[in-house]
Amino acid sequence: MLRVCRLRGLSRFFQNLIDRHESALVKSTVKSHRARLTARHKWLTKVEGLNEIDIMHRYFSYYGDICLDPVGGAEPPVVNGLFLHAEHHSPESVGAMNPDLFCELMVTWVNFFRTCHNTMHEAAVVTEEMHDEARGCWEIIEATFSSDRHGERAEVIRARLQDKNLFAGPRFRDVYGSPKYPITPRNGYHFPRCPTYNAVCRESLVGKVLGLPRLWRGLAYFVKSCRMQELVYAACTAKDRASTQRMESPLFQAALLEEMFLF
Repeated sequence: MLRVCRLRGLSRFFQNLIDRHESALVKSTVKSHRARLTARHKWLTKVEGLNEIDIMHRYFSYYGDICLDPVGGAEPPVVNGLFLHAEHHSPESVGAMNPDLFCELMVTWVNFFRTCHNTMHEAAVVTEEMHDEARGCWEIIEATFSSDRHGERAEVIRARLQDKNLFAGPRFRDVYGSPKYPITPRNGYHFPRCPTYNAVCRESLVGKVLGLPRLWRGLAYFVKSCRMQELVYAACTAKDRASTQRMESPLFQAALLEEMFLF
């Protein structure tokens, strides 16, 4: 669809041709990609009734082996938002916990579990040092659930750890690398500190114009190219009417939706 948009600038003939058939060109594109993004958002955020390992399976199998350690002082790009949202839907005893402390504890727990799982199933060669590290991680996990009240849960965790396919899936980040071009704020990513842009993009463009779900803390909408990121920023910060018309163009909306994804 972005290629179609570019054709409009080649000549008056292409501009008139595309304008005459604009509705038919964009209707199916807008509908399908809006449905795709809405369905993905629902799947990613529907965590009610899921335990920690189920949530890990859902995210790691889809995104890939996400680094859990902060880089350069920034928050981890995915996991903090993931567990903050899970905490929001957790029982009161957990929900009352400080969100930052909850995230820190959960990220540590996941790191330990992933270390054990990687050592058992994914490492080509397991050195003595790796073995000792994994054993230490498991002892901490097991001690956490060693009481009578959690004894059964420890057995469930042990059984899930044996599943070598627990994190099998498309693992898009492993294939394509980390996304680079957010259009809404995201933990771990540099973002323009422009109140006008943030308000117009999230409330007007994403919410009202595109009809997409409002995102919880940590998750963001990204686009595939730097050029589209620049177009979105320009459309949301322009002061003159001619420039803001791009945001109202069905062709622009279709091209934008085509490039958008959640991370």
